[in-house]
Amino acid sequence: MRTFIAIEMPEDVRTSLQDFQERLRKRGMHASWVKPEVMHLTLRFLGDIAEEQVNTLSSFLEAAYTGVTAPVLLTRGIGAFPTIRKPSVVWAGIETLAGEMDSIQRIAESGSRIVGLSPETKPFHAHVTLARMRKRDNVQLVSQLLTPYLGEGVTPEFGHEFRASNVVLFSSTLTPKGPIHRKVQEFSLL
Repeated sequence: MRTFIAIEMPEDVRTSLQDFQERLRKRGMHASWVKPEVMHLTLRFLGDIAEEQVNTLSSFLEAAYTGVTAPVLLTRGIGAFPTIRKPSVVWAGIETLAGEMDSIQRIAESGSRIVGLSPETKPFHAHVTLARMRKRDNVQLVSQLLTPYLGEGVTPEFGHEFRASNVVLFSSTLTPKGPIHRKVQEFSLL
């Protein structure tokens, strides 16, 4: 089962991000756009794991997230991986306004190790993926479109601040029309 641990985005955030995607699309940006209904903040991508691992992970996460305070988050800012000049993924940033987002992510990472996965080597960067660049021919245009949103005082906010009241273990099925995500289990935060 292809799985990941994530926080869902509220509807107002997804709508605002979809509006931003549409602005970029109308200005000529060609990309594989993430559908609003599957937008999320990934805490840890797990990949394919067996049902036994899913059960072990679920038990661990249930206990580990018990009593953890829900962070207050705000979707703000735009960026790209690996860089704005060579974008392969365009994202919106997630800021923590209150609470311990890092500890919530560390629990997800610990859970991945409990089921035998190798440690994540990249540092955690809270974000929502908006688009994946499939063609390298419009990289320069993408960079030009995103650069105006990087200056002081022009950082866009998407939706309102929100309380991330639960963490979700998702399964993901890849299809030609995009991924289909299914909730395996939800873990409530205080």
